[in-house]
Parts: sequence; structure tokens; C-alpha cells
Amino acid sequence: MEDDPEPVMGTRAIDIHVGNRIRLRRKLLNLTQIELAARLGISPQQLQKYECGTNRVSAARLYRIAKELQVSVSFFFPGDGSGPSWMQTEAATDEMYPLRATAAREAVELMRAFAAIKDPELRMRIIALVRMVSSGNVKGGF
Repeated sequence: MEDDPEPVMGTRAIDIHVGNRIRLRRKLLNLTQIELAARLGISPQQLQKYECGTNRVSAARLYRIAKELQVSVSFFFPGDGSGPSWMQTEAATDEMYPLRATAAREAVELMRAFAAIKDPELRMRIIALVRMVSSGNVKGGF
């Protein structure tokens, strides 16, 4: 059997990445860990370990999770999957996920509220506003 070419740290980074994506999609669908775990036939503790990246998700389980969360398996992986360069260190995980804990909750709230806006022109104006604010191009407040 061939040795795993990825460093241990990189392997952990992808487990964390996949777990973060599971959590994000679960929250976007307003599912609790208990509800999703029941659908998957696993304990809520096991799902929590997947979401934290403590336990690795098998391919078969990831396929089942994708079906329950109504996404393709590729949703759980960044970019085009052409190489492991994005996951060389634990620091890469922080770079990929600046939204942690409370910020992630706020992002989910923001996405839900944004999705509820029916007017496409208003959505585009909100995107422009957020880009302007995030780039620091706002002078003197609003």
C-alpha cells in the first residue's frame, strides 16, 4: 500500500474544511445536529465530530450527507480539486474560513435575510454596498 502523499496537517485541514461545509449547509437548511443525525442514522455526537473535523467522514457517509443536505459531493471541497496546495497547513484552514463561531452565525443570518429579498436590483445594490464597506471605501459613515 502506498503512503499517503499528504502531510498529516494537510489531512486534518481537509477534515476541518469538510466539517465546516457540513455545518454551514445544515444551518442554512435550519436543521439541528439532532435532526440531521437522525436522518443519517448516526448519533448527534458523531455528527458533531464530523463538523469539528475530529473524525474523518467516509466517502459513503459524505455521499449520504450530501443527499440529505441537497448538495453535490463537490460542495464540500474547495475550488476545482486539482491539488492539495490549499491544505498544506492548519493555517490554511483559518485563511479559508475567516468566518468562525459567532461570525459564522451572523453570516448564516445574513444569507437567509438576503435570500428573502425578492427585488434583484435591491440585492445587487446591497452587494455593492457590502463590497464598498468591506474595502474601506466609505468616508464619513453612512
